[in-house]
Amino acid sequence: MSSLADRPELIGFFSYSREDDEDSKGALSALRDRIQRELRGQLGRSARDFRLWQDREAIAPGKLWESELKAAVAQSVFFIPIVTPTSVRSTFCRFEFEAFLAREQALGRDDLIFPLLYIRVPALENAALRAAEPVLTMIARRQYVDWREFRHRDVYSTQVGEAIERLCSKIAEALDRPDPSEAENQRRRQEAEQQRQSEAEKQRQEEERRRAQEEAEQQRRREAERQRREEEQRRQQERPPSKTPATVGAGSAPSAPSQAQASGYAAAQAAFDRGDYETAASQARAVGAAGDARAQFLLGLLYETGRGIAQDDAVAVQWYRKAADQGDVAGQSNLGFMYETGRGVAQDYSLAVQWYRKAADQGNAYAQASLVRLGK
Repeated sequence: MSSLADRPELIGFFSYSREDDEDSKGALSALRDRIQRELRGQLGRSARDFRLWQDREAIAPGKLWESELKAAVAQSVFFIPIVTPTSVRSTFCRFEFEAFLAREQALGRDDLIFPLLYIRVPALENAALRAAEPVLTMIARRQYVDWREFRHRDVYSTQVGEAIERLCSKIAEALDRPDPSEAENQRRRQEAEQQRQSEAEKQRQEEERRRAQEEAEQQRRREAERQRREEEQRRQQERPPSKTPATVGAGSAPSAPSQAQASGYAAAQAAFDRGDYETAASQARAVGAAGDARAQFLLGLLYETGRGIAQDDAVAVQWYRKAADQGDVAGQSNLGFMYETGRGVAQDYSLAVQWYRKAADQGNAYAQASLVRLGK
């Protein structure tokens, strides 16, 4: 099987900070030269068909530096980044690193980057700081070679030469590994496509579930509003002379409101109908605190939906319960929904059925449908 080492021309990319090279009086350029010579010898190449690319000349202001660097990276089959605080902060070095990551992926490999830690980078030693910097995270994963002990030694010394030999042996081994077969590349592409389709299908199903939930929610609220209005019309027609307390949780109709409550609730409902939810919440709170079941339900609805008031399911449940305990059919249905879905309370299907049944006995269509859906 073929390998990268079999290519007619081999090019590597030496990524470094020009400032670091200048401060070390060309030590990094000398290091690149020794690596190139050692690796050429290990691979049995000539100067004509092997080189370790180094950007010796600064890119002039205004030039398309991204295009120039991309072109150089696109020809390379291995990458040696010199890791220092300056290179980590360098826009050029970061771009080179990210560009070669894409190149490596295109080659179907994950073993062609050979970082050399040249000057201590504190963030590389701190897991939290390292996690916040993708380049450092990747450098740590590639098991960088710690070159700090050789930084101040003569690049032509025996110790440095031996370290370069070990580094080049690792690079040569990687280049000699067989390329992934076309069948393997095809398999990887198919797996990636299957993964993409699977994620797309999950998103589609999630969107369908969300829409179904929204439709059910809207249906529930429309039914609650319809029943509330019917109850209001019934009350206006009956106008009982006195208020008779309802049995708590008995499912009976709410007690008749006082004239002041009726007036306050009418103002809250009018504000709700015109979309002035803040006023509706204020009016409903005052009347609901006085015991008006309709206002208590309305306030629960405002808390549940977050209209005109901070959304709070737990508080919504409190107001729904107050209304439901007075026999308000909409409050009973909505309280059943909150228990069924675990919103604002611990999920409890038994209590959900209990409240749905109370509302269903008063003719609430959503509660009746919910009991059928729950097999009750």
